[in-house]
Amino acid sequence: MVKTGVNSNWKRVVTKNQSSLSHLRGYKGISMTKTTLKPFKDVEEVVKQFNKSLEKLEVYSETESRKMIQVANNKVSDDASYNK
Repeated sequence: MVKTGVNSNWKRVVTKNQSSLSHLRGYKGISMTKTTLKPFKDVEEVVKQFNKSLEKLEVYSETESRKMIQVANNKVSDDASYNK
C-alpha cells in the first residue's frame, strides 16, 4: 500500500516561508525640512502606510502558516483513521 499523508518537510517549509518575512523591516523614513515639490510632501504618509501594510502582511502570513500546518495535521489524522 502507498503511504499517504504529509511528510515532515511540510512544517519546515511552511515555517521557513513564514519566517522569511521577519527579515523585512519597516521603513524609518526621511525627514525633510522644507520642500515645495508635491511628490515629496506626502513621503511621511506613504512611509506610514507602507509600515502598516507590512505589519498586516506579517499577521496574515502567520495566520495562514498556522492554518497550513493545521491542515497538514488534519490530513495525517484523517489518513490514520482511514487505515484502521
